[in-house]
Amino acid sequence: MTKPLTLCSSGEHVNGILEFVLQVGLGIVLSCYACWAGASTLQETQPNQVISINLQSVSPFQALLFLGTKYHVPLGIVIATPTKLCSPLKTIQFEHATVEQALTKVLSGSDYLWERDGDAYIVKPRAPGEAEEQILNLRLDRFSGSDTTIQGLGIILAGYIHSHLYPKEGYAGDILSTPESEHIPPFTLSNVTVKQVANYIVGLKNKGVWILYPKPDQPEKTQSQQLYTYGYSDDHDLILSLPCSNLRESAHKGSGEM
Repeated sequence: MTKPLTLCSSGEHVNGILEFVLQVGLGIVLSCYACWAGASTLQETQPNQVISINLQSVSPFQALLFLGTKYHVPLGIVIATPTKLCSPLKTIQFEHATVEQALTKVLSGSDYLWERDGDAYIVKPRAPGEAEEQILNLRLDRFSGSDTTIQGLGIILAGYIHSHLYPKEGYAGDILSTPESEHIPPFTLSNVTVKQVANYIVGLKNKGVWILYPKPDQPEKTQSQQLYTYGYSDDHDLILSLPCSNLRESAHKGSGEM
């Protein structure tokens, strides 16, 4: 089922609260007022779980996606330009590593490092870009997640980001799902940054990954959306084929309609 998402802005924020309309079948906006409602869907990461990887001709970016998907490690990845995260291709092989050891090995030789932020592991450049830091540190008075998938929550979050960065512009996105999709109950987070929201989303259910692409030098050639979230349960195959670029011809969305 495709659920159109439309966010409109008058150019002013009223008390800092983003007003949005999410068309969901009956046209009802679903939200939950309790600040951390839905927290029961969170699952704790086991940092000491044993990880083994044997990959040939892959980039560190591809290895990260494989690691996260196979072992359900909640990840956040900030991609810079230029970056050694996407090249060169190499063999990445190790056995019996912890999550932290595995991330260190995957990122060896790159210009990236990892840090743990709550239950999520954030992979970012040693010198993060100002534009990317601005997005991650945007503070939201409130974020309301509807009954949708992890990928759908990322589309909603992208709408909040767009509204803050471009208050005079509207935003629209399609949320795709199947009858078997893993849905997240409605929840509301108060007084949070974009990074905190993204980390929360990818820590839900069977967990997932968020990816922040750099601010485009040529906006006409790239997707309007910069931040994406994917669920390991629903988006397994899509995640393993994600591109290192955010070009318009790149495929970022899942498929399937209900």
